[in-house]
Amino acid sequence: LSKWFMPRLEELDLRNVIPSGDLKCSALKSCTISLGNFSDRKAIWDFSRLQDFFHSTPLASIERLTVGLNGTQISDGSFAIRNRPLFGLKYLEIYVDHGTDPKGLRQFMDIIGAPNLESMKIHLSHLQDGDIHLPIKWLNAIFKSSEEEVIRTFTNVLRFEIFVELDGIFELPFISMLQSLPRLNSLTVSIPGAVAPDLSVLRSSYGCIRELEHLDFRNCLSPRPFNMVKYFRSLKKYEGFANLREVELRGCCGLKESYKEEVIEILGDKLMWKY
Repeated sequence: LSKWFMPRLEELDLRNVIPSGDLKCSALKSCTISLGNFSDRKAIWDFSRLQDFFHSTPLASIERLTVGLNGTQISDGSFAIRNRPLFGLKYLEIYVDHGTDPKGLRQFMDIIGAPNLESMKIHLSHLQDGDIHLPIKWLNAIFKSSEEEVIRTFTNVLRFEIFVELDGIFELPFISMLQSLPRLNSLTVSIPGAVAPDLSVLRSSYGCIRELEHLDFRNCLSPRPFNMVKYFRSLKKYEGFANLREVELRGCCGLKESYKEEVIEILGDKLMWKY
């Protein structure tokens, strides 16, 4: 691939390959890379080579990056993480599935750096036997750095979407997640099988989601749907309620069955209920 000359190429999609050397793609704006296992064998990936690829000249100007990790395992060799942020990166989408090593996910986040990121979308799927805490480990890898697990801060992210498929009931680390996104104004959450976050506590005790304007909850079939009602009720007491312009609820059976009238009364015209 390093020998290809594609000066007008704007989108690059790589599957189970990490290019070596600089690609001749000076106009590149979007990159998708998926790393997993092959049909006939498991693969071990060298993330030092992935670092070289992300720090190569064509990647310096990309605006959109999509990464898929499907059962991704990394080599044991350690390497020095170089601080070379992707300043042009605005949109980041991450797919994690099937027993991916959290260490590799954390290394990936350490590698890219994205100080000007505006939008982040995360898809997690854990529908199999094994470590039931993997989804939490994945999220900690995304939102906490390798250096003493310091919370990463994405100061320019305005839009965050998270989609999680789980077996069983989970408490996800919403505190570190939302503390990482201090300027968030649009939040989309689809977490069937996970406990709904207590947004009221996240706002009052941890200073999260203070600039939230748009909230989209999908498939919140989880226990404790009253967390959402509690949040809406408490929010109405704060100045933040005026900032909240729209609340979309899609397939939220727990709310629909027990709290629908109360939610309608609290939110009024701000509410969009989609079945």
